Amino acid sequence: MKKSCIFLLHGSRKPKIGEIEEIIKSVDLEEGVSSHIAYLELQQPFFSDVLNQCKEDDEVHILPLFVLEGRHVREDIPEISEKLRKDAPHIKFVVHPHIGQWQLFKDMLNKKILEL
Repeated sequence: MKKSCIFLLHGSRKPKIGEIEEIIKSVDLEEGVSSHIAYLELQQPFFSDVLNQCKEDDEVHILPLFVLEGRHVREDIPEISEKLRKDAPHIKFVVHPHIGQWQLFKDMLNKKILEL
């Protein structure tokens, strides 16, 4: 089974080159899982381009690295995901909750606050 994980970010007008790449490189993925970084706007590679790279995959996990539920999380990602499911029904797309909903993120924030 061919599987990918897409770390989805907003994009920046003035990105710090290599910053997210270093973080993603330190993530331990299951053997054989490809990792990709994609942006919704302002930066490349764009989400649509990365999805094209995954068209031969059996399963694609999308991890939106957004802290808050803004328009992208509420509207854009669900719309794009629905289109994906229609355009590539052979691929199992799994869209995970945005990072602000993860209990681990909340725990980390609480731990940091206690260290102040």
